[in-house]
Amino acid sequence: MGEYGSGDMLDRQGNPMDPKDVNAFGMEWQVKPDEGDPMIFSYPEGPQWPDSRCAMPNWTDPKKKNRKKKDHAREQMVGHEELHSIAKMACAGVADFDLCVQDILMTGEIGLAETFH
Repeated sequence: MGEYGSGDMLDRQGNPMDPKDVNAFGMEWQVKPDEGDPMIFSYPEGPQWPDSRCAMPNWTDPKKKNRKKKDHAREQMVGHEELHSIAKMACAGVADFDLCVQDILMTGEIGLAETFH
């Protein structure tokens, strides 16, 4: 799938691929049993070659998504100090307390504390 030493992304024939086109790289390496690829899971699930190709995710730029969250957090809170207090309460008792608080302060998402419990 690639060249370990250089980090080049290679197609099945060993030709370099555009490192910016990760979708083409993924499609190139989709498991193709009719071309001799062994099945890698116990049973087929999801899109299967040759009937269909891998389903591409529908996502937005993470920077825009985070910006929206931060803007929403700013609208919902009185100030940084209040959010910090709420984050400390939400993260009370978790092993990664500082990381939990930092995640909430960075995203404005109080619900993130649940992932640390």
